[in-house]
Amino acid sequence: MPWEIETLAGGESRVFGLRLPVDTLDDARQILGSDMEVALMQQSGKPASLEAYYSRINAGILTGSMILVVEIGGDQILALQQRAKKPQILQSGARKQALAAEDIDLVLKMPIFSISFIPSASLDTEIATARFGNPDERVRLSETVEQLFYANKGLSITLDDKGKDVLQYVAPRDSARLRATGL
Repeated sequence: MPWEIETLAGGESRVFGLRLPVDTLDDARQILGSDMEVALMQQSGKPASLEAYYSRINAGILTGSMILVVEIGGDQILALQQRAKKPQILQSGARKQALAAEDIDLVLKMPIFSISFIPSASLDTEIATARFGNPDERVRLSETVEQLFYANKGLSITLDDKGKDVLQYVAPRDSARLRATGL
């Protein structure tokens, strides 16, 4: 379940059966299934990232989609981009590049830095606090969007009254990056 976060020694955590930031994309395939789509993603004005996408994940009683982000150096990203297929522009304006076949085995061995779970069902503050407890910090981003931060769990929950809610997980030792970068 999304609220089952096990904090581990050394500031690591386990969520959805994956240990952050230790388990790899290959570990995720074994635990979550092989139907992941791995690609380089780039939002306008931001650096590219290496992501694995599951269009449908069953997390106990919840279903949703999931994005696994691999922390990778800029030089490695550039090398992957040079070998990758021609970018596809998505409706959101993001650029998506499918990896070259020779790079797949390499990236499957890379550790997962963060997990984003986008539940199909809408959440609200009452449900979030009932499942995760009171947040360390609440930030109102707009009239309809609020973010809840749980530093000791490595969790950020973005609740959007008019859109999709997003639960973002990192190892608790990296939780400051959730706030600083808005992963």
